[in-house]
Amino acid sequence: MATVNDGAAGAPRATAFRKSLGVMDGIAIAASSTAATTSIGVGLGVVAAVVGLQMPVVLLLAFVPILGIASGYARLNRVEPNCGNSYVWVGRSLSPWLGFLTGWMAIVAVVVFMAYTTAIAGSAILQLGGMAGVHSIAGLPLDPDSTLQSTLLGLTILGAVTFTAVRGVAVAARLQKYLLVFEYVVLIGFCAYGLFAGSQPFSLSWFNPFAIPSFAVLAQGMVIAVFFY
Repeated sequence: MATVNDGAAGAPRATAFRKSLGVMDGIAIAASSTAATTSIGVGLGVVAAVVGLQMPVVLLLAFVPILGIASGYARLNRVEPNCGNSYVWVGRSLSPWLGFLTGWMAIVAVVVFMAYTTAIAGSAILQLGGMAGVHSIAGLPLDPDSTLQSTLLGLTILGAVTFTAVRGVAVAARLQKYLLVFEYVVLIGFCAYGLFAGSQPFSLSWFNPFAIPSFAVLAQGMVIAVFFY
């Protein structure tokens, strides 16, 4: 960080911050923040369980409000660039109190999300170990259904992520590049596999919103699909 003086009074006139991230670093962090595999792994099956074969049309309908939100953010960012900090926009356009609540809501959402996915990550790794033939470590049997084991393993991963974040945003961005490539390779591989391994033949009726059994089912599916996005 460098400070520029005005020369007359010797007081600092402006503060310039050293650029630490490039375009690809920003793309890696933004893409990884969407947690595509987590959303699909957690949300896709739940949406299918609620709306059945009408899942494609529910995902399309849920995209409409998300598109509106994204368009609104784009317009706000042209007027007041703040790196997507919605609490700044809400605070200046509506009221500082609502902006304060918006900021805290974002923090609470992240904390709840991390607490929820920590055990899921631990269980997924234990399942992967079992599929790879690792069923015990130092005589301790590994059980993916064990809440204690899944939570402890998830907390270990969370600690490693926290350590990486503390090291600096540049280090985190470099790590995210490698994780992002791995994540999307796996994701695209599963999507391609699903196109050929599905037990249900493709039908245009999947895109018929009137085939959804009831409005309550539609509402439940929409809520989960919005989380999915």
